[in-house]
Amino acid sequence: MKPTPHPRTRFAMSILALALGLLGTTQAAPLQLHVDGNKIKDSNNNIVRLQGANIPSLEWHNTGENIVGSQTHLRDVWKANLIRFPLSQDRWFGHAPGQSDGGAAYRAVVDGIVSRASAGNYYVLLDLHWSNKGVWGSNIAQAVMPDMNSVIFWTDCANRYKNNPAVLFDLYNEPHPSTWEVWRNGGTVTESASGITYTSPGMQGLLNAVRATGANNVVVVGGMAYAFDLSGIMNGYALTDTSSGKGIVYASHIYPWKNNLDAKVTVAAASHPILIGECGADTNPEPVGGPVLDTQGVINWSNNHIAWMNSHGYHWTGWAFHKSAGPKMISDFTNYTPTTWGQIAKNQMVTATLPPQTTGLVKVNAGGTATSPFAADSNYNAGAASTPWSGAIVTTGVSNPAPVAVYRSQRAGNMTYTFNGISPGPKVVRLHFCENTYNTVGSRRFNVSINANPKLTNFDIRATAGAINKANVQQFTVYPSSTGVIYITFTGVTGAAIVNGIEIN
Repeated sequence: MKPTPHPRTRFAMSILALALGLLGTTQAAPLQLHVDGNKIKDSNNNIVRLQGANIPSLEWHNTGENIVGSQTHLRDVWKANLIRFPLSQDRWFGHAPGQSDGGAAYRAVVDGIVSRASAGNYYVLLDLHWSNKGVWGSNIAQAVMPDMNSVIFWTDCANRYKNNPAVLFDLYNEPHPSTWEVWRNGGTVTESASGITYTSPGMQGLLNAVRATGANNVVVVGGMAYAFDLSGIMNGYALTDTSSGKGIVYASHIYPWKNNLDAKVTVAAASHPILIGECGADTNPEPVGGPVLDTQGVINWSNNHIAWMNSHGYHWTGWAFHKSAGPKMISDFTNYTPTTWGQIAKNQMVTATLPPQTTGLVKVNAGGTATSPFAADSNYNAGAASTPWSGAIVTTGVSNPAPVAVYRSQRAGNMTYTFNGISPGPKVVRLHFCENTYNTVGSRRFNVSINANPKLTNFDIRATAGAINKANVQQFTVYPSSTGVIYITFTGVTGAAIVNGIEIN
């Protein structure tokens, strides 16, 4: 998803001096990351899950648009622990129109990004987004593959930030050559649209260039088909890292028109960490021919996508924390007002930067505080807690009811609850409901799925319970995923979906 390039501006040299000064000072820093099997771990050997967003504009703008404000808000308010910054190799060296300083001001902006991340104890992913098909100052855009000038870029960039614990490198945004051989090892590439031919070093060549500088930072590598398909990684095309390198994370970019996710993405998850480097949805149909979503469609896709990522523990950076680069996560640079997709993504970052691990039994009072033996509401990614109901609740004749207090509180909306660390084998899931608002059958209907398997369709609490303010319990036998996850998704049909309590036994 790439916007039309914006008008260029010059950057004051005083900011250059400030940024270079920050780079040279001693800063706090997050713990160094490394790859261990299919996990990312810090230097204390703790498993880390990276979640955040892309802040674009440095690919099309010589100094970026609202970089400092966006970076600060995304970290401080949305609680992102990874921010991806798309870059341009031409602007890095000052070859774009409007540059006359050899790229010094542009590099100073990136220095500032890195300094802020180091001081704020989080990570940034520097992404080579736009290349030039082998000709400096021309064809500045996404290409089929990186070119030999991309090697020059990575040699300089990696040397500048080598072994900085706050920095990860994303070698090339969305490669899409015709074969896995060219993707890995490079060769001659001819662009079908323009007919331009150039030599590509391949993704292995870019990795080699990074490691040759002595930079052992974790490296991110996007797959085939515009960084979507990872199946070739498991068929002989995985890259080879050096013995001192901190490892490779493979990236996939996922939007509503992408299909067969497990066959194309999860196929590599047992062996490698996976980053969903771009993802998002809005009502603007992109690309041409993609599905046209209404607001409810955006809500459904976003909730399902977050739940799918959570079920696998994937790392992710949503597209895009920018007011005009769609699918947008925000609508302005003043209040950073979340869009529909942005709000769901924000909820996930704020409430579950690292999804809590669950041991033993699960008993959650949805939308409420702790009510023994039910714990306070947790593990949700959306929805809203409602004001507790104070009237009488009927539990007579209800099998396995929760304490009455559980039926007084609720969480409402399109939402997903994700529970990790569930032991293997069959589990009994009980969902507790009580209709405290509508006394007319059909006023509230919604769907419920568990691990993407439909369990309740057009569920009407009032009709099923037979009365308003009467408890209802729905029970299912389910198996956790291979990674020990049970996720429960609620989607409204008429009115908002609600749940009062959740048990896993």
